[in-house]
Amino acid sequence: MAHEDEKHDDGAAASEPAATVEGSAVHKPIDVRLTMPVMNSERGMTLFIEKGCVTCHSVNGVGGHDSAPLDAHEMDPIMNVFEFAAKM
Repeated sequence: MAHEDEKHDDGAAASEPAATVEGSAVHKPIDVRLTMPVMNSERGMTLFIEKGCVTCHSVNGVGGHDSAPLDAHEMDPIMNVFEFAAKM
């Protein structure tokens, strides 16, 4: 458990323990941040194969044909990677 005086990498103080209201814990909101993953096509290709996606999906004609192809020319020009991952 973090000590109250502890600092995060961004300099913000660690969250304080939860307060109680009428016997139940009330948690203070925490600062949640989403970051875009580093895009690396070679790593993506490796994961696509290692995770078995290639068995059902194809990319540019290479791979399975049981599920939708994941060809770039069939996708929106600007892609939200989180939305893409959710569809998979």
